[in-house]
Amino acid sequence: MKLNSLHIFLSGIVIICFSCAAERKSAKYYQDNKADLVTLKTYYDSLYRKQPFSAGFTDKSCRYYVMQINTDTLRSVYTTDTKKEELWKNVLRYQYDTVLLNKMAGKMKHLKCLWLGKTTDWLGEQKETYTFISFGSALVDKPFVEDKYYILIFLDHKIIHPEVETNIKKGKLVPVDDLVYFTIGSSYR
Repeated sequence: MKLNSLHIFLSGIVIICFSCAAERKSAKYYQDNKADLVTLKTYYDSLYRKQPFSAGFTDKSCRYYVMQINTDTLRSVYTTDTKKEELWKNVLRYQYDTVLLNKMAGKMKHLKCLWLGKTTDWLGEQKETYTFISFGSALVDKPFVEDKYYILIFLDHKIIHPEVETNIKKGKLVPVDDLVYFTIGSSYR
């Protein structure tokens, strides 16, 4: 009986440690890289105003960039490993600031950012758009387990809604700053 109680106690400690580890890692990552993350978001927001897009890497070594350009009717994906010339033509076509785009790409590589984009969710009848940055796999080298990714969510304003409050209480959204939250997702995009 004592051995069983000890086993349950130790299992509980392990579960608590593992459930807190991701939260601490993302909060630490955010605090350690706050200035660079804010700069990256500023670059992205400026470029996004020209033509909506998202960007990231196609490989874990952060060697090949990918850019998904969104128009009213089409979502086009261009990578530097297979469609480099097409990517360049579209960068010029939509008149992106190439110096700023290069700075953003360098900052993403420096931060090991897998993906940077904007998404829209509906909270009741209110449409909310926010920026997200995914920056790493939460589960590494676990066989038969789907990878999960650390994601920072940047809000433009405070959102007060019961669904958001519920997600915070359940630990699905973890505040790391006034308008920045952390979550773990099954996809980095």
